[in-house]
Amino acid sequence: MRILRLFIPGTFEDAQLYMGHLIAFTTDREARLVELQTLTAHLETRYPAWEGVLTFAFARNDWLTGSVMTSLARNQSLAEALNTVVDELVGEELVLSEADVGLVGLRGYSQQADVILDTVFYGSRIYLSTTSGLFDYDVDWQDLTVGSARQRLDARCVSATAEYGAINASCEDLGLFTGYDEFGWRHATNGSSELAQTAPRSVRSSWYGTDLVNYEGPSAPELLRASVEAVGVDDGLRERDRKVVTSFSTPTDELDALIRELGAQRAVPPDDVQFVWNSSRAFFINTHSHGFFTAYQTRTADSGVRLTRHGETNGRVVGVHRFARGWVIETDFRAYVLTGGRLIELLGEEPLSVRTFEGSKRYRRLIAITAESGVHLISAIDDFGAASRRAATTE
Repeated sequence: MRILRLFIPGTFEDAQLYMGHLIAFTTDREARLVELQTLTAHLETRYPAWEGVLTFAFARNDWLTGSVMTSLARNQSLAEALNTVVDELVGEELVLSEADVGLVGLRGYSQQADVILDTVFYGSRIYLSTTSGLFDYDVDWQDLTVGSARQRLDARCVSATAEYGAINASCEDLGLFTGYDEFGWRHATNGSSELAQTAPRSVRSSWYGTDLVNYEGPSAPELLRASVEAVGVDDGLRERDRKVVTSFSTPTDELDALIRELGAQRAVPPDDVQFVWNSSRAFFINTHSHGFFTAYQTRTADSGVRLTRHGETNGRVVGVHRFARGWVIETDFRAYVLTGGRLIELLGEEPLSVRTFEGSKRYRRLIAITAESGVHLISAIDDFGAASRRAATTE
């Protein structure tokens, strides 16, 4: 795996990639954006060494695994040429100027909260967790305008997550709040504005399939089982089936087995567990003195849990983010990628926010890390032709 880097200077709180755009939230309470494919086409005329690479690395990741690139890479000479070009760019971050980027304002956007604590883009809508509450904005991505802000909660919200037609907002001691059928997919309405409390305390939550894991604290997960309904949704082009979460159970203690098995299998005492997080199928456990582990619930082990150790991180883990080539581990002072069982340092400074885009078509191999001086876009590129060589070896 090769790492390519692009740096956009500025004073930002967060940055996201969505609907073909980079959207950055500034410390001046603005939302500014740029169309990525237009940007990379422009930059390729200014930076000849990156010509032909910037677009597939940072604007159209889907080209890397598309049929055209796959077919071209079967030719060994073409694959070697592509690898040579990319190798020459590895290790040197392309640092842009503000004039290179040309960010423009998202029209109609206004937010007066002291601090934006989390951002979620889902269903052409922006959700903001802030010190003043949870807000949402419907966005017209053709005109790049937003409607008026809608305040959904007035309590301080530290994080949010959205999927399966639902939004979940974590408001610390006030609890976890969920809005179901946000877009009216079940009842062909504009959706509900009501949020119900689904757990008494929450600092964050994460989807585990269609179920939800709520975290009362950094290392205290509890499982909320979901009731799910399949509905047909017409998006204007065709009707397609969607899974919609209609309710959650009260929190259960099923996940306590993860910490018990860490003690039983690896002799890690419960008070040494510093941080727990999950993806849709795995859990990540960082300890104070025993290293970093992944944990999978499985029926193939008598204990029901399979654990793997992956070395140690520098600093306290504060987030784990899934992307197409592994997981990005966010700590107080660094960011790493966990891939192939190895921890590789991505950024040697404090991240303000880390974003990955596993569910995106175009940006699955991209990582956006906001730091004090700007946004680092990081692209993970596999060896061209590797798949063809593996196939030839097994024949």
